[in-house]
Amino acid sequence: MAHNAYHKHGAYILTYADMPGFSKKDQARLAMVVLGHRGKLEKLGAIPVLDSAWDLIFCLRLAVLLHRTRDDRAIPAWRASRKDNGYTVELPAEWLATNPWTAAAFGEEASVWKQLGREYTLQSKTQRKIA
Repeated sequence: MAHNAYHKHGAYILTYADMPGFSKKDQARLAMVVLGHRGKLEKLGAIPVLDSAWDLIFCLRLAVLLHRTRDDRAIPAWRASRKDNGYTVELPAEWLATNPWTAAAFGEEASVWKQLGREYTLQSKTQRKIA
């Protein structure tokens, strides 16, 4: 299996694994969230618009974006909020400027959500210096 399809493999394992303590419904929901944490979101189109699974998928995808370097680099103070038809993420402008690949990945993420008819806004905030 290709490394870029690990989310599909993970979802497959979660779908068919023997998981004592999880109902089949919970197991299917967990597999769906894992499937949705990477790649296009159209594959999850069967999830109702108001289902809380979208919030879980958003949170997992946000964690992947913020930890994309997989190193010990400090993550800045950030804020995420849900809007009527999507999400907003606020990050310091200085951090985005020093992490251009991550900033670009947020732009790609916005495109993925837009294809699903959802808003995904990245707001860069200038930090105030207290002297």
